[in-house]
Formats: sequence, structure tokens, C-alpha cells
Amino acid sequence: MERNSRQDQRFRSLVESTDDWLWEMSETGVYTYASPQVQDILGYSPAEVLGKTPFDLMSPKEAERVAALFGPLFRDREPFRLLENDNLSRDGRVVRIETSGRPFFDDSGVFRGYRGIDRDISERRPMERERASFEAVLSEVAEAALILDRAANITYLNPAFYTLFGYSPLAIMGKHISALGVPGTSPDTQPPDVIRHLDEDGHWQGEVERLANDGERIPVLLRARVLRDDAGSFEGYLGTYLDLRDIKRNERRLEQAVSGVIESLAATMEKRDPYTANHQYLVASLCKAIALRVRIDVASH
Repeated sequence: MERNSRQDQRFRSLVESTDDWLWEMSETGVYTYASPQVQDILGYSPAEVLGKTPFDLMSPKEAERVAALFGPLFRDREPFRLLENDNLSRDGRVVRIETSGRPFFDDSGVFRGYRGIDRDISERRPMERERASFEAVLSEVAEAALILDRAANITYLNPAFYTLFGYSPLAIMGKHISALGVPGTSPDTQPPDVIRHLDEDGHWQGEVERLANDGERIPVLLRARVLRDDAGSFEGYLGTYLDLRDIKRNERRLEQAVSGVIESLAATMEKRDPYTANHQYLVASLCKAIALRVRIDVASH
């Protein structure tokens, strides 16, 4: 009993030492625990929050918006990260909150609710306004685009990204960029290596494959660069993806058409002069062997 008491005291001290609000909600979505920090953030005592849902602390419009995002995750018992939402404090102020949570289960595997953490990010408002302008531009861009934070976690995706790759916002938002990597492809084009190049050079461009939600490997032209604020401080990364699937298909059709013409001409010449035609085949084979030996891309020449 004494050992459990010490553990409880250690846990309580840890909870009370952070600036973030730790919470627990039941399987019906109501708060069953709120750490003392909720009073610093929203002005409510922990006792006042118990029995309420997160949506009770939001305006009706914001509650509707967040419920549409959170509802499917709650239904499927999925974790979520960095879900931004506006809460109303006791004195009526709008407080911007960043919420992360994970489901928990009892010893029998029965779902019992969510545990999570809320962080006050209201001080980011000025930067958010600048970023909102930036994101408004990206939302109109035809190419898929994303923004990563300093740890290379996804913090923004434009509409074209969802169209191209098929992910839902909460399924991919907050994840590390390596989630888009394709196993088995060249390590030089995998997300971690691209990040390394960006850290060294500030920019990178190349043809890569990235993984769609349905498992398709999509060839894209990636253009990426480091993001910095007005003072030059490192803020994260920006990447855009140009879908190369149509270009690749057209290249294959052109290659097949050219091969067909060459084979037709060769067959015609072979009928007229079998000796010369056979000589051409031998010369072509020798050239190809030499090219492969010196590592020349035969298909592109």
C-alpha cells in the first residue's frame, strides 16, 4: 500500500508540473478526469469540467466542425494527434487548443474511453494568421502540397494532396513524413534521406514514389525546401508533388510506338538484305552491352 501511495504521489506531481491539461473521458465521451491545469487554460475548475463533453466547451459551430472530424475516430477507436480546436473559457474568451488522445481498454479488451492532453496554443495566433495566408495560396495550387514541422511531422495538407493520395485528414495529420515512404525503393529518395538533404542544402528536387492510402505507389516529382521565419529561424519543411502517372504512361506508349516502327523497318530491311539486317542486330546488342557495362541508362538515350 505504501508503495502504491508513493507511485500515486509521483504521478500526481508529474501531472501537476506540466503546463498542459491532462484529461480522461469515458466511452460515452464525457470527462471523468481533468488535471488542475484546465483552470489555468479555460478558467474552469476540474470539478466543473467533469461530466461535460469537449463539445460543451465550444461554440455550436466549432462543436459541429470538430465532431465531424472526431466522430469517425471515436467510432473506430483510433488515436489522434494535434487536433486544433477553439474552446470558450469561463470569461468568454476563445482559447485555441491543440488536442491529442489515445483510446484505452480494460483487461478484457473492452473500450473504456480516451486519455489525452490539451495544450494552449493561443500565442501562435499571429504566426497562424501569416501561415493561414500561406495555406490559402497552397489551397489553390494544383499540385499536392504539405508542410512539416521541425520534427518532420505533417502539420498541413492542401486539398490536392487528399485528392492525389486519398488519405483522410485525421488519418495522416500529425504523422511523420516517413509514413508516405514506399518500402523497397531507393533509399536515396525515401523521406528521411530527403530530409537529410534539406537540412544540408535547404532545398531538394527529384523523382520519387510515395505511398497512397490504398497502397498504390504513385510516381511524383517532389520539390521541397526548408521553411524559415522572418528572422531566419528554422520553422519546418514545405513539399509539393507533381503527379507523373500520365507522363509515365505516355512515355511507355511512345516507347512502344517507336519500338514498333523500328521493328517494322528492321523487318523490311531484313527481307531485302538478310546479311545487313543481322549485322545491325549484332551491332545493337554490342552497343547495349557496352552501355550497361559503363552504366548508361539505355532507355533514356
